[in-house]
Amino acid sequence: MKRSLLSSGAVAIALSTATGFLVHACTSPDLVETPGEKAEWSVLQGIEYREREHPLLEPSIHSVGGSEVLGVRGLSNQNIWILLKVESPPFYKQMPEGNYELSPELITQLQKERRASYTVTHVLRSHIRK
Repeated sequence: MKRSLLSSGAVAIALSTATGFLVHACTSPDLVETPGEKAEWSVLQGIEYREREHPLLEPSIHSVGGSEVLGVRGLSNQNIWILLKVESPPFYKQMPEGNYELSPELITQLQKERRASYTVTHVLRSHIRK
């Protein structure tokens, strides 16, 4: 009898702990997309879809739904789109994934004109053509 009560107690604790972890995981802010984040990703998805058949010959800035997006040609010959002013985490958004190179003059111009956020400028600097 004592053994079954002990087993029942262990099962109850295990279920309670598992439920707690599940509730925490499902309500974690890291797993919840905010409306701002969804809107920013949709800007990138829209321009990527519209422009995928038009290869970029040089970096260009496009205005999409009130946001500015930098378009560059990736090292794998695909267009890459980068949101210049990001307001929702993650604070750098690019679509599709891929590597690219930029001139230092372009980054300086974007920074001087305050067209890119601090984080985006920092990431762009890591792509300076060598």
